[in-house]
Amino acid sequence: MPVDSDRDVFKRFMEDDKSSRQVALLAFASYAERKYDWEAHYETRHDEPPGGNEIERWIKDLSDAYLNDILNSAIDYWDDAARNYMADQIAVERQQAVDQSISSKVEAIRSRIEEITTFRSMFWPHTGFAVIGSFFFAILIILAGWIFNKDPSPFAFFKQPEPAATAPVSAKP
Repeated sequence: MPVDSDRDVFKRFMEDDKSSRQVALLAFASYAERKYDWEAHYETRHDEPPGGNEIERWIKDLSDAYLNDILNSAIDYWDDAARNYMADQIAVERQQAVDQSISSKVEAIRSRIEEITTFRSMFWPHTGFAVIGSFFFAILIILAGWIFNKDPSPFAFFKQPEPAATAPVSAKP
């Protein structure tokens, strides 16, 4: 979009999609500063301020890249200013978020530990395991005794031999 006057430059900055009103105003202020510097330089070189035709020609000679550079500089300046202005608050908010995250994790762990170590959560499951374990152990002992009595297993090797049967001794008449 070609620019012919300060008004066109202002309109261009205000209609830019990637900038807010504040950035557009800052960009126009930066443009005005550069125009002032050019006018001061012109006056130094020619010993008189630039006339309307020279100013108009300077504005018409502004390239899109030059105006985009002014706008991008304003965006960067605005971003830096906002970050510097908000730095303390951002640091506080960040620390609060970290503290809250850590606190919630610690609370969740503490809650889980309490949940799994209460009498109710520990007594009945462990009692159940003890009863079931004792039952299976008793069955195992009974089964081992039965096998030991019947001799169909290697337990027979460790058995004491039964004493030999003897005939009853009869009394003499």
